[in-house]
Amino acid sequence: MSKVFGVALCLLAGVEAFMHPVVNPALIKRDTAGTPERERLFQNLTEDVNLKWGPCSTEKLEIAYECARLSVPLDYNKPENGLRAIVPIIKAPAAAGFPYKGSVLFNPGGPGALGTETLYDTEVVKKLRKNIFGEGWDIVGFDPRGLGYSIPYASCALQPDTLEVDRENATTTTIPKLRRRSPRRNKKRVHRPIQFSLSNSTNTPSKAFDLSFGMRVARDAPSWKDNASQDASSLAAQCLNYTAQYNQAGPHMNSVVVATDMLSIAKAIARGKEEPEDSVLVNFYGISYGTILGQYFASLYPDHVGKIFLDGVVDAETWIAKHEENTTTLHVDEGWSKFFPLCHEAGSKNCSFATGDSADDIRTRFNSLMVKLDATKFAQENHPEANLVAKVLDKTKQKILNGLYTPHRSFRDIADYLTYIEPLVYPTNPSDWDSAALLNGVPPSLSASGATPPSNSSAQSTTEPPPAPLDVLGESFNQVACTDARDLRGTEITAEEENAWLNSSKIAGFSQIPGKIACLSWSIRPSWEWFGPIGGTTATPMLFAGNLFDPITPYDNAKKATSLFRGAQMIYVDEVGHSTMNTKNECAFNHARQYFQDGTMPGNDVRCSPGPQPLVN
Repeated sequence: MSKVFGVALCLLAGVEAFMHPVVNPALIKRDTAGTPERERLFQNLTEDVNLKWGPCSTEKLEIAYECARLSVPLDYNKPENGLRAIVPIIKAPAAAGFPYKGSVLFNPGGPGALGTETLYDTEVVKKLRKNIFGEGWDIVGFDPRGLGYSIPYASCALQPDTLEVDRENATTTTIPKLRRRSPRRNKKRVHRPIQFSLSNSTNTPSKAFDLSFGMRVARDAPSWKDNASQDASSLAAQCLNYTAQYNQAGPHMNSVVVATDMLSIAKAIARGKEEPEDSVLVNFYGISYGTILGQYFASLYPDHVGKIFLDGVVDAETWIAKHEENTTTLHVDEGWSKFFPLCHEAGSKNCSFATGDSADDIRTRFNSLMVKLDATKFAQENHPEANLVAKVLDKTKQKILNGLYTPHRSFRDIADYLTYIEPLVYPTNPSDWDSAALLNGVPPSLSASGATPPSNSSAQSTTEPPPAPLDVLGESFNQVACTDARDLRGTEITAEEENAWLNSSKIAGFSQIPGKIACLSWSIRPSWEWFGPIGGTTATPMLFAGNLFDPITPYDNAKKATSLFRGAQMIYVDEVGHSTMNTKNECAFNHARQYFQDGTMPGNDVRCSPGPQPLVN
């Protein structure tokens, strides 16, 4: 599978975490296998400049959700042109019997995760109330520009039947009702050649293995670069053809626009309560990519900052520059090294990959498996099954990285996966491998429980999954990330940059380069460009949190962001996992709840010791 496209519907239904940072899989993944589509939300609601709340659907759920569709300018710098965008909004009202606190906006990450569908899950709401907000808050989710139920909708038509012709353009006065499904459009536009460059083959050393924390990690085959470049060019051309016109979503999907939508939402909520909108304060909880929105908002509108908690922080400055080699996968290898002692402590009953008498024995078993996946060797030998070896290695690294997002749910599944593939790659000659079992098979332990492999595992949900094509995330990552970035066309990835990525993580460093490769060929530029500066003095002090072994948003980013906003404070959380929501750390949760309940700040450089650990607790 392409590392660039991530057609596995990133983190809503089968994450491709190799794609990039920034979604929170534990919070929003759902298991859609074998489940019929349910009705879409917002079916009978009309758009308005004021919030006209109504039922989200005909479903009867434990939470009485309310939905609305807010009409905002397509281009905030040209509101007089009459073109409008529609921001879909969902609210989980505060429970009765508690002092009312107000409204808090929520973004689960991405870029591309849907705030509406994420919140339309009673278990997610319960988890947010229990761990982060406490009681008394209306929790408000929304879909960013071009995504989900938004209009205009930004499908690049990468998958069959994902175009919705009646939603692809901005509106002026009225918009059509959301349709269940629309035929794929056959309209063709002129294909503009996409030009990009990538430094020469000297960038990829012939060395086949790297050592990290006692682990022997096989390198990706050199072919990954060509594959990523081809995919990037195809993606850029598709999105250019379908989403690039001024009245379409492409030029209006960058984060400065979405951050301004957050202010529009808060002002509309204030108007509905007959409160002054000019002095409204925005309360917000952002995870992963949501921390970009939070940092942008606080930098642009510091006087409107209420309680903002940013968790699993993306470095905004390198996000813009797309030089993220030192701000993403820094702690992947050390985080994965913790699997071995935990597996040993858990024993074979709870960790099927356990072996021998020590954690070192399990690490040695892993190293032996890596030797079998020597993709570089088989590529250099022009072995007929070199591509198979490369795919299995890529899949294995993907499982590990994805599992580090959600270790409490995924470490056991990773152990089962490693145990499953070990005998399949035992033959010395890959021609004797069972390719179907390796690429498509499911470990018996997972199949018996009805689960899917680790990267597709899902938390239980009380509602059915979102209807297609709303959960398409593979294309939307680059639609946002590349328009947030400066124009990178005509630049290249140097040998030094590639080596920096590899040095950041032997397991996952190279996996992040395709995200930048995609931006080298991205020709859609935003109508409103904004590149900072990040930081400022906010009306309310902000709170940041970082896990010490977060696989994709290192705690170092939270530390840096805290220094950019006056009065901000940070919680250091000694855990593996992406954001505090993927831990069981009550210390971190207590600080978050106190912040949202009464504004109590934790103090400078508060450190939370490990809570219950994966596999053993």
